[in-house]
Amino acid sequence: MRKQWAVIAAVTFLTAGCGSGVDGVEVTGVPQERWDPCSIPADAIAGTGLDPASQKTWSDGVVVDDWTMCAWRGPISTPWYFFSVRFSNDYTLDDARADSTYSDVIDVAVQERQAVRYQTNIRGQPENCNLAMASVDGTIKTSVDVIGSERAKLDPCTVLLAHATDLLASFPPHTR
Repeated sequence: MRKQWAVIAAVTFLTAGCGSGVDGVEVTGVPQERWDPCSIPADAIAGTGLDPASQKTWSDGVVVDDWTMCAWRGPISTPWYFFSVRFSNDYTLDDARADSTYSDVIDVAVQERQAVRYQTNIRGQPENCNLAMASVDGTIKTSVDVIGSERAKLDPCTVLLAHATDLLASFPPHTR
């Protein structure tokens, strides 16, 4: 089990991608607090069919300065995937669109929120789906990754969109 979480943490780290620096003028004296995806209420996690008790963050020793992350197994009854949520104040949807490690990149909407859906092929099989969504303070990335040797029981993008829609009220707002 620990090995599986290490794999998901490594995959999540690698899928975060690289982006360009942020243009603009630094505002001093006002700390930019990064939203923590693990702050999503347990009842919201359970309500979308994920196991709140399986909550994990980056593996021991993994430090990703630009991103916070939280992941859960799903569905509760017979887990076959990890659902993860990452947040960065430093990346944009344009960074996701421009990332050369992503394939099948398309613009979508999650309710009124702009988003980009894409695949990562790190494991050599497209048994994942990823979604980057805009927020006023940065970018939220969500993903569904099939666990180890499991096979997808449903389309990962369908599962991802359902969870993202269910949890939208728990994410940072997309407008002020």
